[in-house]
Amino acid sequence: MTAITMAADKIGWTLMDFYKKIQAHFKARAVQKRTKSELSRLSDHELNDIGISRSMIGVTAWEAYKIEIERQTRKHGGVV
Repeated sequence: MTAITMAADKIGWTLMDFYKKIQAHFKARAVQKRTKSELSRLSDHELNDIGISRSMIGVTAWEAYKIEIERQTRKHGGVV
């Protein structure tokens, strides 16, 4: 834990900033996994109805991850 604190200090983060970044990553990762899982359960016809193909599921889930990270950043005033 001391090494993490020292590394965070070198790049200008507080321990709370570091914690918030880790927490935001795990929340965004959960959103990514849930998005991928839910889209994978849809039929090709249902996916076509919402404008994506089966090959786009991974990319769409990654976009959901990035959107969640942005949301967390705004929530914490740009800290994450």
